[in-house]
Amino acid sequence: MAILRSSVPVLITFSVLSFFLTYPPPLLSATAADGTELATEVCRNTTSFAFCHDAIYSDPRAPDADRYVLSYIAFGKAYSNATDTRDYITSKIKSGGGKPETLRGLKKCLGYYEEAVRILGEMLGNLDSETFSGWINCR
Repeated sequence: MAILRSSVPVLITFSVLSFFLTYPPPLLSATAADGTELATEVCRNTTSFAFCHDAIYSDPRAPDADRYVLSYIAFGKAYSNATDTRDYITSKIKSGGGKPETLRGLKKCLGYYEEAVRILGEMLGNLDSETFSGWINCR
């Protein structure tokens, strides 16, 4: 269950990050002028700067990333994390051990992670197509 608890900050941080990538505050448009990297500016607007910074800067593209590349980094990391967590939950369910109420809870969580993987996959697909059609409903 520890992996499930550690996934919550990931989902929150990437949700906030995706919001700021989609609707950047005026401050972000001035970051190039003062030399601050966009990834750093975006992470300053999340619930955990250190977590966001460590996650984003684990990708070598982060220092020079524009909004498009930063979106790829963020959604790619969120997709990878959600997929790993879904697979972990699936393995726990398949092992069959545990109390019935624990298995019910895991199955419920699995449904949420399957949906997260599906949605994040669609978002990455929209980035690949450069149509961003999935983001139209955000406005």
